[in-house]
Amino acid sequence: GAAKSGEDIIETANRELSEESGYISRECKVIGSFYLNNRRSDRKQYVVLCKDLEKQKLQEDDEEFIESEWMSLDDIKSLVRDGKIENAGLLAALSLLELTD
Repeated sequence: GAAKSGEDIIETANRELSEESGYISRECKVIGSFYLNNRRSDRKQYVVLCKDLEKQKLQEDDEEFIESEWMSLDDIKSLVRDGKIENAGLLAALSLLELTD
């Protein structure tokens, strides 16, 4: 999601996490960033690893229709291998997560 005026990356990630999953994180860190299309846009996408989750639901974004599902990392990797996940942002985030200590 996009940052609102005055929000930093971590605040944006926590707000988006809450809107889309009903949880906030007590421990967030930026693990990387990427450009979806650096030829046409300078808009950078940040990948934030969120841990120590706590149930807290913010109002959902009226323009988004998202259904969330919790999955293990192994299940996500299987879906990627099977060609069922083709979202560039998710694939980039998964790659950055693999490089995280």
